[in-house]
Amino acid sequence: MNVPDELTSDEIRKKHNQTMNQSPLYAETLQKIGRNVVEFQKMEGMLKILLASIDSDTVSGEPKTLPANRHELVSKKTLGTVSRDLLEKIFSEPLEPGQLSHGEKHRLSYQFRIGGSSEFVSQIKESFDKIVKERNELIHHRLVDFKPSFDESCERLISYLDSQYGRLEPLLDFLRKEMEAMCEMQAMGVDLLKQVTEKNVQSERTCCDLPG
Repeated sequence: MNVPDELTSDEIRKKHNQTMNQSPLYAETLQKIGRNVVEFQKMEGMLKILLASIDSDTVSGEPKTLPANRHELVSKKTLGTVSRDLLEKIFSEPLEPGQLSHGEKHRLSYQFRIGGSSEFVSQIKESFDKIVKERNELIHHRLVDFKPSFDESCERLISYLDSQYGRLEPLLDFLRKEMEAMCEMQAMGVDLLKQVTEKNVQSERTCCDLPG
């Protein structure tokens, strides 16, 4: 199908009339659509950061190189997939820590996990599953069916968006809390490894200074 390079005068007039006939609630509706979409993007970003960083392995104070495609693979996951993958992992039992390899003096491995009752875990997983479905419903159906010229359509969407926002924010708070806890654990681990490394270096220097 050929697409004209320029709009005809009738098409321009039609688009102008459509704009002029928009509901007075249209601007508020757009603002709340944008608010929710941005919050969903924040959620997806935090989920991906957590999933890519939930486990780590550090040797002699220097981070080991992660598999080259680890962050890249996580970045390609959809919101639903990254949500399920993270929640399955974060509530799982940690694996046995790795052992020092030949020539390694210090090694710090961490696996960030969350404990909780089976009811709590089920509730969190169900809440994330529902909000992901709501996100897809908003993007693929609610916005497609939205009629900006009608007050009733704007009012229905505004009501839905406000209700959705109320369910979304507690989950964002949950992710923020876990990200803060993970960052604190990482900082403590790195600081501990640094102290141990410096202490051992000092001990080696002292031994070298002792008379033979």
